[in-house]
Amino acid sequence: MGKTITVTNTYNNARLRSGLVLQQATGTWTNGFTWDAAHRLSTVSSPAGTFTYTYKVGQASRLPIKLSLPNTSYITNTYDSVARLTGTYMDNSSKTILDNGSYYTNSYDNIGQLKWADSTVNTEDRGYLYDAAWNLSKRTNNGATSTFTVDNKNELTGMDSIIYSYDDNGNPTYSSAGGWTYYYNAENQLVAVDDYYSAYSFRIEFFYDGRGRLRWRAESVPDGIGGWTLSSQTHYIYDGMRVIQERDGNNNPLVAYTRVTI
Repeated sequence: MGKTITVTNTYNNARLRSGLVLQQATGTWTNGFTWDAAHRLSTVSSPAGTFTYTYKVGQASRLPIKLSLPNTSYITNTYDSVARLTGTYMDNSSKTILDNGSYYTNSYDNIGQLKWADSTVNTEDRGYLYDAAWNLSKRTNNGATSTFTVDNKNELTGMDSIIYSYDDNGNPTYSSAGGWTYYYNAENQLVAVDDYYSAYSFRIEFFYDGRGRLRWRAESVPDGIGGWTLSSQTHYIYDGMRVIQERDGNNNPLVAYTRVTI
């Protein structure tokens, strides 16, 4: 993209970030942040609206129990005694749980492995079984069972009829699901994935900066003579290590993300 992009942050008297401004080709994209007395995130405002976080009264926990959304719906979370998520529920403004896969309840075994995830939609129910090395060995989905196999390095080598292979560094290099081949650089970063011979042939290349951040992605299609023709580019804009916006090859914003680490 070859352009200088400026991200400007502002802070309050407690040295907590209060605002973010991202320069764009036209206009700016902004975030605003407020915090409670315990320095926990209270609100995040963006062009999409304001998101409000609620925490359990009388406790110092930083786990949010409610997230109010700009459209007046809200998400509530429940946790067990060791701070594991046990339920996520999405409600509309009438305080009615939405019956469209909008809530999940989780249960765990004695060593903290997820063993059951229950949803409002039967096809989204999941059960999990593990081997002695804590590798996932079976997953059930509304009566259907998927079986996972691993090698002596605990690498996943198969899922049902799908086969996976790896290089000497443990990076996956091939998946028979679509015939995908994966390529890596000397730092074990994924630099390309392609499938030339199927009906859905494609190649995606990934480019990183010196901090290990993915900076842009190039997508190509077969040129008919054994090579590739570039079809699109996606560039990633960062706030520190977090992606906050994606842009096309002409520097036009495609999508922006409102994210905060809690």
